[in-house]
Amino acid sequence: MKRQHRFHPEYGNAVQWKRFVEAVGKSAAIRATGAFIDGRLAAYVITCHEDGWVHHLEQMSRIEDLGKFPNHALTFRVIQDAMQDPNVLAVCNGPAALVGNKGLDTYKLQLGYEKLPQSVAYQFHPAVAPVLTNSITLRLLRSGGQRWERVSAVLHAAKMFRTEAQHYGI
Repeated sequence: MKRQHRFHPEYGNAVQWKRFVEAVGKSAAIRATGAFIDGRLAAYVITCHEDGWVHHLEQMSRIEDLGKFPNHALTFRVIQDAMQDPNVLAVCNGPAALVGNKGLDTYKLQLGYEKLPQSVAYQFHPAVAPVLTNSITLRLLRSGGQRWERVSAVLHAAKMFRTEAQHYGI
């Protein structure tokens, strides 16, 4: 999380992590797979097996182990195992990032993934949607630089959905 400049309480808080691990252990569809270097966990991936698909939900790795490429080995192994299962039709390594991530795209494409079109819709509560999705708010966020780029992308997508929904009377 430190390397990716994000924090998820379910992974970073000890109490929530324990609850998360217990929940994974109780689910037949959710699996955790790890890559180890010298007996120490270097990377892990959480997957969901559903309707013939294996979805990569989350993948994390230790910064100090990146030079030994545990993510590559781990992803390869998960894909290899999935493709040996006659019930698996495809593997999805997650949706495209809202804000382009050339390094992550290159990593996934080098592993043999194909980038397919996707549709995403964001819908806010009707009381806040007009404020969050108006042109002034979007312009201000875009002028805020890279730090606000992801927020701007979500709000722009919400504006697009709101416009479409109004057009169709939703």
